[in-house]
Amino acid sequence: MAEEAAKISQDSGSASSRGAGGTLVVSAGILSSRVLGLVRDMTLAAVWGSDVALAAFLTAWKLPNLLRSLFGEGAFSAAFVPSFSSALEQEGDTAAWRLAGRVLSLLFLGVSVAAALIAAAAVLGALFVENELRQTTLRFVPVLMPYAVFICLTAGFAGLLNTFQKFAVPAFSQIFLNVAWIGGALTAWRLAGADGIPSIWFLCGAVLAAGAAQTLMLYLACRKQGGRLAFDPAWRSADTRGVFRLMGPAVLGAGVHQINVLVDQFLALLLGSQAVTSLYFSQRLVYLPVGLFAVAGVTVSLPMMSRAWSRGDGDEMAAILREGIRRALFLSLPCFFLLFMVRMDIVKLFFLRGNFTPRDAAATAWALLFYLPGIPAFVLTKFAVTPFHARKNTRTPVIIAVFCLVVNVVLNVILMRFLAQGGLALATSVCGWLNVVLLLIVLTRSGSVDLGLRRMLPNLGKLAVAALCGMTACALTMIILSDWRAGGFAGRLTAVSLAAFFGGGTYLAACLVMRCPEARDTLDACREKTGKIIEKFK
Repeated sequence: MAEEAAKISQDSGSASSRGAGGTLVVSAGILSSRVLGLVRDMTLAAVWGSDVALAAFLTAWKLPNLLRSLFGEGAFSAAFVPSFSSALEQEGDTAAWRLAGRVLSLLFLGVSVAAALIAAAAVLGALFVENELRQTTLRFVPVLMPYAVFICLTAGFAGLLNTFQKFAVPAFSQIFLNVAWIGGALTAWRLAGADGIPSIWFLCGAVLAAGAAQTLMLYLACRKQGGRLAFDPAWRSADTRGVFRLMGPAVLGAGVHQINVLVDQFLALLLGSQAVTSLYFSQRLVYLPVGLFAVAGVTVSLPMMSRAWSRGDGDEMAAILREGIRRALFLSLPCFFLLFMVRMDIVKLFFLRGNFTPRDAAATAWALLFYLPGIPAFVLTKFAVTPFHARKNTRTPVIIAVFCLVVNVVLNVILMRFLAQGGLALATSVCGWLNVVLLLIVLTRSGSVDLGLRRMLPNLGKLAVAALCGMTACALTMIILSDWRAGGFAGRLTAVSLAAFFGGGTYLAACLVMRCPEARDTLDACREKTGKIIEKFK
């Protein structure tokens, strides 16, 4: 018994170390992408503000992203990564890569057909629509749909690399898209007025070029890993049908989420182009920490959980999930209180220039206020759904997502009447918490994974106290620097940076004083990664 307990402890420690280190690698790549993403959004705001052209582009952009969510990142990873991991463990590399080639071939065909149908429907719809915003949106759709094919293949290649614990290339490849957006916007600003071409079309071309570059980069990385991916759409093979059978409920679940997104988008169109752009810019600020800590953590955790489940090691699977939940809260809580305290200042800092007016800034900060309470929930939801996917149970999260969709639509209709776009944001936050609570309740009651949530409560209390200390430090800093906040860009940047430094530093110090293990594990992982980087340059 002692040897078994020691083994479990060693496995849990190994899982914690690998999870923290892998999350840092992915987070570094996503951080680079998200920082460029903020530069991209700053450029969009300066060039177009809340113009109808930008609102139409952002709405049309939701459709290729719909296919990405349906057939790419979420659904594909949920169905394919566990199956590919099992094939590697049980059948070897050759069989696993053969499965990958078949599944990716069918993915390519399916997404291509879906993109073509949506593009054709948009072309026909534009003939019968007179509203300027809607007609412009439909004109952009056929041009942007090829990006769906690129990004779905990219997600497939990324899933393969993540299974081999190769996180860097998929994470850093996202930089291409943001560079392309920035280049397209600047090109539009410089040239559109001279040659009469509508400026937003430069942005469309840049998006397609970035999608092709991402796909090629990850394909070459897979070949370097040893994969030989031939075009082989063998849809009748048992292993391929097994993947797509698992993918069906996951697609439905992703579809439910995207229906939520589309409902929010179309309701925002009823409020005007400013509501569309303010929701977009506030979402970008909120999903910066979500992308950093949720996507990165799940990217690392899903292959580890899948392999643990394939070995029948429920203890390691539970240990990985507990570490993920604790790390998610440790990292998301300071993001919530920092953004809450500096929300108006940070909106002005990033976006208040060019065609983005003070009225646009106020509208964006208003939406941001109601998105912020949902940050921990958005992060936790991605962790809470991972054990279901690792066990190849994609049905239960779908049922919960459908229920949350109904609640979200009802709340949208009610709250937007009183809070405008803030009501749409608040409904999203409320349903985010509802979703994560229901997932954890079902997972705990199933009895297959012992989460030990009650044992985590004292540590969660410590994180809450540390968050209050950090918020207090941040608030005092903002009060002391009130004159700088009223100044220009340099003063506002200094105030926000110092508030983040003292608020975040106070939070981390409080966590270390109260001996929160997440703080120690994160610092250890940082030291380890820094040491490896230094060794490479010696």
